[in-house]
Amino acid sequence: MQRRRWAPVFRATVGFVLALIFGVVPALAHAEPATFTISIGNNAPPSSEARAGELRYADDDAVRYADLFARLGPVWLLSKLDAKTARRHPSWQSKSQAPTLAHLRQAVKQVAAQVAQAKKRGETAQVLLTFSGHGALSERGEYFLSLSDGQLTRAMLYDEVLEPLRQARVHLIVDACHAGGVVGVRGAFDHEVDAKTQAVNGDDRQALVGRYSLERFPNVGALIASTPGQEAHEWSRIEAGVFTYEVTSALLGAADLNRDLRIEYGEVAAFVATANQSLEDPDAAPQLLARAPRDGALLLDLTQLSQSLVLTGRADKLGRFYIELGDGQRWLEAHVPPNARVTLALPLRGGSFVRAGGMEAEIPLTPGGVVRIESLHFVPNQLAARGSVARALERDLFASPFDRDNYRRFAAQSDLPPVAFGAPRPLPPRFTLVPDAPRRNKALPIALTTGAGAAAITAAISGYLSYNAYQQFHAEDRQRQATELRSDVVTYRNVALASTAVALAAGAGAYFTW
Repeated sequence: MQRRRWAPVFRATVGFVLALIFGVVPALAHAEPATFTISIGNNAPPSSEARAGELRYADDDAVRYADLFARLGPVWLLSKLDAKTARRHPSWQSKSQAPTLAHLRQAVKQVAAQVAQAKKRGETAQVLLTFSGHGALSERGEYFLSLSDGQLTRAMLYDEVLEPLRQARVHLIVDACHAGGVVGVRGAFDHEVDAKTQAVNGDDRQALVGRYSLERFPNVGALIASTPGQEAHEWSRIEAGVFTYEVTSALLGAADLNRDLRIEYGEVAAFVATANQSLEDPDAAPQLLARAPRDGALLLDLTQLSQSLVLTGRADKLGRFYIELGDGQRWLEAHVPPNARVTLALPLRGGSFVRAGGMEAEIPLTPGGVVRIESLHFVPNQLAARGSVARALERDLFASPFDRDNYRRFAAQSDLPPVAFGAPRPLPPRFTLVPDAPRRNKALPIALTTGAGAAAITAAISGYLSYNAYQQFHAEDRQRQATELRSDVVTYRNVALASTAVALAAGAGAYFTW
């Protein structure tokens, strides 16, 4: 009978639509977690440890993390930028707040509120919390991280920072002396671990559970580095802490050993340990302990980084290499084996160079944002020549914005009549600009549109099959066959009605969320 020929097609179609609605659609809607970052950098030593000296690059570390994680979502930057860092990153200077306990509590409260909103929308949420600066031991024998107005102890970290963020997956990245003592993830050690990553398994894990209570937070993963002194963990050539430089290099793709574009805790820890293993001076290497959240080891998905300039391909020309941005900052370094393939998600900026073995190549900005390593044109390193007057003019002419601050600095040293600043003159109507529409996350409306389309297809097929069965029902004289056809008419009709309702609801949802 004709209905027998349609039955397999109908079952296959319904199966496909159900798989699409309950598999692909939720993945589209919720594939990317809502991500929030609190990045802290404090150069100043604690008042009780003045002999420790001022750090130089804790503020630069905080900006590095802020720059990277701003490509995932909102960032709270708590750092007092020094003059050079402020000049290099004016946008972050205007957004930063002092690294105080009060500002940290405020940031945590705001992030916790946004995490709760994301959970209500059915989204997953993650928080990246980074700290670069001094750690110390108080007179009471309590380890703490130093903020500009006080001490962040382990109890405060647990109760005032991690506890309010319990609904989110938290990645804690800390570079400070005694950081393991503050966070409580040293394990069964009475001193800092060496440059190799320490595995915590079996009896050691039981000792960790028994003695240290970070196990109270299964949602928290940690990358902790401690160094015995200021000189060990800062390096002027990279203008950053060594650990921060290594971790950000890893997260940008250098640690993606299995090439799945997902950076995991194990990959980062192995990358850092490998980078440090040839250092003969033990005080020159960051000392690392890594712990992943209980629900998985994923730290960062490269595909979720927005505004990326992707450098990908065979790394034969690279070996040991580093990448320098147009502003002169070394942003990433790695040593890749022959015949390896790498994918790096660099900031989408022009003027970046990759340098390896005395050779260099400029990384062009392409329309699609993807550059093949094989296409790079390497020439002998011209770093010195590029620092000449010609290079300076090419890079720096018109680089500074002509704004009121620049004008006032000029006017203070000039005898020319000052310019009067009053109310701005409005443009004529023909020059009126239409403001840009706010950017919105399109994943949910796209998912709903896909679901509406799939439901509409199901409704159309079911409607046709119902009509076809109805026609056969009226033409059928045999009682048993007529009863089966009547049942088919009802089944197909109900599926068509339900699919139509789903299509209308999903279409309306797509319209309003778009």
